[in-house]
Amino acid sequence: MRGRFTCGLPSGQGVIELAGGARYEGGLWQGRPHGVGLLSACGVLHEGGFVNGQRWGAGVERFDEEASGGARSLKGAWAHDLPAAAAVLQTGDGCRLTAKWRGGAPEGRALLEMPSGKNVSRVRVRVRVRV
Repeated sequence: MRGRFTCGLPSGQGVIELAGGARYEGGLWQGRPHGVGLLSACGVLHEGGFVNGQRWGAGVERFDEEASGGARSLKGAWAHDLPAAAAVLQTGDGCRLTAKWRGGAPEGRALLEMPSGKNVSRVRVRVRVRV
């Protein structure tokens, strides 16, 4: 760990190496990601807000397309370490799914935009998406 320490725990701006090869760079509070930062883990790069170690507030997550089944990015609001409220999922083939998210998955009505320019609204989403 690099950065400033208070009472033996990283605080302020810093870099921490986490289990499994994950790396976080940004604001820290009591040794946990807190504030704006960048988390890189398992082919996923998350840039945005963190509160007490969890993704929280506005953020963008970028994926390794092969590991994520073709998803490229997810941009929106986060709460309790999961996508929440309105978010946009962008796939590698150019499709965009704009939906409200709850519990880490899209829910309810959504807008599906195709690369051809055709838009499909009123799509009911009930599928759990692994991100």
